[in-house]
Amino acid sequence: MTRKPNLVLAVSTPSAQSAYRATRASGTPLVFAPVTDPLNAKIVSNLKHPGEQATGIRLEPSNGLRLQWLLRVDPRVRSAYIPCTSNDANALGSLKQVQEAAQALARILNDADVAPHHVGLEITGAIQTGVL
Repeated sequence: MTRKPNLVLAVSTPSAQSAYRATRASGTPLVFAPVTDPLNAKIVSNLKHPGEQATGIRLEPSNGLRLQWLLRVDPRVRSAYIPCTSNDANALGSLKQVQEAAQALARILNDADVAPHHVGLEITGAIQTGVL
């Protein structure tokens, strides 16, 4: 797939931090889930009013709601890039639930296994080039 995403859905704190840095200048919407403390992770500046282009869900059991939130941000979204690391059991469990919701809502997810030590570079490159 070669195109820049309409939105980025990050399913772990490290991927949300990298995606935030990668999308901040372009304003590409970022939805994160789960991030235990998005304020401390420096993804939002205020929990009640996140501002900028980032918002998300920070507590379980939110997995089934992620795609619904994505569609509330922009109902025209038909595909989403979802970076995660395969050694993060929470991220993989979350990804499975999001994939099930996508299937039910007839949406396309482009998930990518991102190596933990390359997470920032891989996510930034994929978002900026549109090679997902």
